[in-house]
Amino acid sequence: MLISQFIPVSIWAMNFAMMFALALGIDYALFLVVRYRAARMGSHESPRRAIAETMDTAGKAVLLSGATVLISLSAVMLVPSPSFRSMAGGIMLAVLFVLAATLTLLPLVLFKLDERINKFSLPWVHRGEHRSARFEARGEMLWKRPLVWGLGSLIVLIALDAPIFGLKTAMPSIKVLPEEASARIGYDLVRESFGPGAPGTLQIIVKQAPGRRSHRCRQR
Repeated sequence: MLISQFIPVSIWAMNFAMMFALALGIDYALFLVVRYRAARMGSHESPRRAIAETMDTAGKAVLLSGATVLISLSAVMLVPSPSFRSMAGGIMLAVLFVLAATLTLLPLVLFKLDERINKFSLPWVHRGEHRSARFEARGEMLWKRPLVWGLGSLIVLIALDAPIFGLKTAMPSIKVLPEEASARIGYDLVRESFGPGAPGTLQIIVKQAPGRRSHRCRQR
């Protein structure tokens, strides 16, 4: 409804928005729940301290992830198609609402539930909770030289994004087919025989005016 005030909205916008809202909402919620459970069980901190630690670590990661998703979806706005733009806009609004709920409502729910969140946990959840020596070693390796690894990652990302500088956005047309394709050959023959616009002839039917016969015309 908000997007429709500015641009036409595709019928698929709500479906895509709901899909992303469910996927990201569940993902972000599990991320915070796991981090809160580890904070409460690991060092036996108070619920208030556990929430603070959760939001200081997992909360920042969720915010950065949501911002990355929003920036990525904004690239779809470059496509000159109202349907694509409305779908991207709907998804972006869904992501914003998911972020708002994850970073404000979910911490309050966790604080109120506290240890009751483990009521239906699996038996093995308390054994070596969320510890990985391999990931810990990898994290220490990255943080020993953050600038080197960061610059290396940036160079790789720029190399992967190089094709975007030659990107041409437009609606699909017959030109996407190779010239030797049968559909392309037929299109070119019709255009050469009957003139430009002949393959895309439209029929326009208007209502019959009072006292007149109905008119039917063709427009190229």
